[in-house]
Amino acid sequence: MKLGQKIKSVAIFMVSATLLATPTWAAEESKPVLDMQKAIDMAISKDDTLGQYSRNIEVYKEQTEDMRDISTLEYSTKQLDVRETEQKKGFRKDKIANEVVNDYNNMFLMYKKINLLDEQIKLGEKQIKQLKIKKDRGYCDTLTYEKKVQEVENIKVSKEQLQKNLEDAKKSFLNLTNLDVDKYVLVADETYQPFILEKSLTAYSSAMANELTKFADQKATLNVDNFWDTIYQSGVGGTGPTYTTYLENKAQVQTAKEQVKANYDNYKLLIEKKYTELNAQLDAIKSKKDSYNISIKDMKVAEIKYKAGYLSAIDYETQKVQLDALQVEYLEQIFKYDELKTQVEKPWVMQS
Repeated sequence: MKLGQKIKSVAIFMVSATLLATPTWAAEESKPVLDMQKAIDMAISKDDTLGQYSRNIEVYKEQTEDMRDISTLEYSTKQLDVRETEQKKGFRKDKIANEVVNDYNNMFLMYKKINLLDEQIKLGEKQIKQLKIKKDRGYCDTLTYEKKVQEVENIKVSKEQLQKNLEDAKKSFLNLTNLDVDKYVLVADETYQPFILEKSLTAYSSAMANELTKFADQKATLNVDNFWDTIYQSGVGGTGPTYTTYLENKAQVQTAKEQVKANYDNYKLLIEKKYTELNAQLDAIKSKKDSYNISIKDMKVAEIKYKAGYLSAIDYETQKVQLDALQVEYLEQIFKYDELKTQVEKPWVMQS
């Protein structure tokens, strides 16, 4: 089965509403929700590179207006400079938007993980008390008790490190968008749409690679087409080139064409690799979704047993924490899929 056909057969999964239920940290009515588009617009508005691109475009346009002969290589090159820089502006905006979305989702996920670690610590401390009673009565060995104590301490260390990572992420987001996350509530999108490949993977990757290299290719082709006119004017006073100058210019023109071809091949391969990863990620999501759904069913059974007195409070809480852990894992896979999908749809976001 072709990759394109395979992905078309994948049903659209929707994350259950309970997956992204607003966490306790986000329940403050005084804080507004941080809209993703607002964050993207803020990041775009403060980006210096976009401003530089706009200024360059104006300069190129002014330069072409002063040229009387529109048949020259210089005029054609400046025209390409305008179109290439306009493309760079579009690519840059997509790259910024992608960075904002990834950072936003990453912070949301860290909040969820910190909440989960709090639950695990609370449960672990209850289990330690229970084990201590058993140990004192001779029903539990010291090693089992000490392992549980160490396990809870490790969770506390993980939480502390994650909190530090979150603070760093907030600072980075502030630098990117001028928005202080602490003044807002983060609410992530709880749905995702599988990427549908409308053509063969080879045709798609070729089209994307062409888009990424088209202006470099046009400039290289322009230099090839105008090589002899350029070389004859390269000598002193337009008297013609030396043989060394001829060889150097010829090598430069050939190298430029070869570099475009190499970049095209690298982009094409990268896009196909990302598509393969994207396709495999659907399987990872389905696996987590199945595990999560089974855990929900088990939780319903556990709730009935708990209310009927056949399941202890601590065992019930243990199962609840395990369910919450699966929620976080499921969400993590969805965010990973969306990130890969953007890289396939807009491969220029991967450019440095």
